[in-house]
Amino acid sequence: MELVSKVSLIIHIIAGFTALATGAVAIFTKKGGKAHTSAGKIYYWAMTLVAITALILSLYKNIIFLLLIAIFSYYLTFTGYRSLKIKLLKEGEGVKALDWGILVVSTITSLVMIGMSLAQMLPLPQAVGLFGVSLLILSVDDYLFFTKKKAEKQQWLYRHIRRMCGAYIATFTAFLVVNIETNPAYLGWILPTVIGTPLIAYTIRTYKKKFQKA
Repeated sequence: MELVSKVSLIIHIIAGFTALATGAVAIFTKKGGKAHTSAGKIYYWAMTLVAITALILSLYKNIIFLLLIAIFSYYLTFTGYRSLKIKLLKEGEGVKALDWGILVVSTITSLVMIGMSLAQMLPLPQAVGLFGVSLLILSVDDYLFFTKKKAEKQQWLYRHIRRMCGAYIATFTAFLVVNIETNPAYLGWILPTVIGTPLIAYTIRTYKKKFQKA
């Protein structure tokens, strides 16, 4: 098991750096272009490896905090990637049982994170609570998105942007707290979200204006 832990840690680190690099390329290149598409696919599979190895490491070292954050990050990645498949619900592949299953897992995880935060069962309960509330809001948003008979035009695109950029923020947050010490400690956990969220909102607003003009 020691060997499995070491190998998982190495893969986790390599995949994490790969996700940071390819995620940045996907964000700052033309949407729908070759560079964006290729970088996005690599980012998705790198994040898949990050989630799998985080699961192994959290179970081996009994670090439930790592497990919860891994689920949160991969949930954003998976749902962002799936948005390209779902699109307007009535077109393309549509909502599958897999999507509903992920929604159930994310909802349960959000409630666990909020409960543990309130009970102060984990380090940095404020950060855990923030992630938990965010995940619950996203889960409710998923439910509304799945059950809405007529979705807003291009909603799948806005959802894709929100989720993939949110996943990148979570990945960058993990990198920041592991490698840089902040004072107070919770600052490293919330600063990327505080900075990144308005930028995501600005990007979506820009696309909406562009489509309205078109």
